[in-house]
Parts: sequence; structure tokens; C-alpha cells
Amino acid sequence: MYKIVNGIEKIDVEDLVQLTEDGRTRGHEKKIRMKQCVKDIGKYSFPHRTVEKWNPLDN
Repeated sequence: MYKIVNGIEKIDVEDLVQLTEDGRTRGHEKKIRMKQCVKDIGKYSFPHRTVEKWNPLDN
């Protein structure tokens, strides 16, 4: 996730996740909004699994 968010990997971030745009986040500036998933394929996908681990990290 680090490489994707920071542009090291050649994957478009907007295709996978939505970065928060407001400055009112706690922790770090690159928090990710969790998309709501209805089906299991979305719930267990890479972006959905890693957002839960990514957002609590410190700067």
C-alpha cells in the first residue's frame, strides 16, 4: 500500500482507494476512505483489507 499511495508503483491510486482530502485526520495525512462493499469479493479484496491496517499507522 505504501508504494501505491506514494507513487512508487505504476498503479493509479484513484482506481483502488480514495485518499481523504480534509486536513482533519488524526495520525497521518494519507488516510484512506473505506469504500462500502456489498459483496464478499469487495470485502476481501486487497484495498479493503489493507485500509484497516493502513489508517492506524503513524506518520
